[in-house]
Amino acid sequence: MIDQEKERLEVENRKFKKENQPLQEKNLRLRIINEYTKKLDALVDQRIEREKQDKRKKSSKR
Repeated sequence: MIDQEKERLEVENRKFKKENQPLQEKNLRLRIINEYTKKLDALVDQRIEREKQDKRKKSSKR
């Protein structure tokens, strides 16, 4: 009886792992996209700040 229950749980576990795989892959893709977006956003912010500084320097030289 215990062996049957153990086998049933192992089968169920394999089934859940198989169903879970696509979700894990999607989660990884979304985390990568999120990190990329954060880095891109930081670069855009840096660029905007540099342009503001350049604009201030030009206006102060006049």
